[in-house]
Amino acid sequence: MRVGIPFVWLGLLIGLSFIQNTVHAKVGGEDFIIDLMDGAGKMVFNSLNKMEIYMSIIFALTFIFAIPRAKVFWSFLIVVILLIVQSIRFLPNVDGYWLESFKMIIKGKSSFEFWYYLFEFIKSIFLVMIGFFAMKEIR
Repeated sequence: MRVGIPFVWLGLLIGLSFIQNTVHAKVGGEDFIIDLMDGAGKMVFNSLNKMEIYMSIIFALTFIFAIPRAKVFWSFLIVVILLIVQSIRFLPNVDGYWLESFKMIIKGKSSFEFWYYLFEFIKSIFLVMIGFFAMKEIR
């Protein structure tokens, strides 16, 4: 489970992140964001966030059966910290940004959206590392 969970988590993260797309259009000199999924982005990312929390809990439960090496533990701790920051700080603001962009009110890009995607990218890197470190543990 310690090898499979990070890769399944990574698949969910990458797959759902690419499903939710936006189109940035410039009309009359003003930027508008059009949600291709008609506001479903909020639902997709809230569901992804819940799944990530469940995955982190399940992965943490594997520590009961075998103490992980330091590389796995510290990499996992970084992922959990990023997930907590995303859940508390960025996700509510990105949700508001998506709701406003769906109404075609906001002009320009949100810095919260940038930071949210940056954290997703960093988490992806650490999840790959955790998976490979866990594979080395079982050899």
